[in-house]
Amino acid sequence: MAKIVYEDGTEKDFNEEDFISKEEVSEKYVSKEEVESNYVSKEKYDQKKKQTKEAFKQLDLAKKEGVEVDKEAMANQIREEITFSSKH
Repeated sequence: MAKIVYEDGTEKDFNEEDFISKEEVSEKYVSKEEVESNYVSKEKYDQKKKQTKEAFKQLDLAKKEGVEVDKEAMANQIREEITFSSKH
């Protein structure tokens, strides 16, 4: 059986079950760098999703308020025109 010789000179029998091949590592495991560049945590995803929902909610609210302001401005303009027409 093969032996492993460590830097301090100690020897240990090589037991294949104690190790994993580089090929198996590349097939079954993802590197930290790959995870960081290609994946996002569930927590971060949920946070971004919540922020996006809130942003759209604020946008819808702003549009709604804008429409209400437009309605109010139109009503005032109509009142002014009616008042102007009534006077002349």
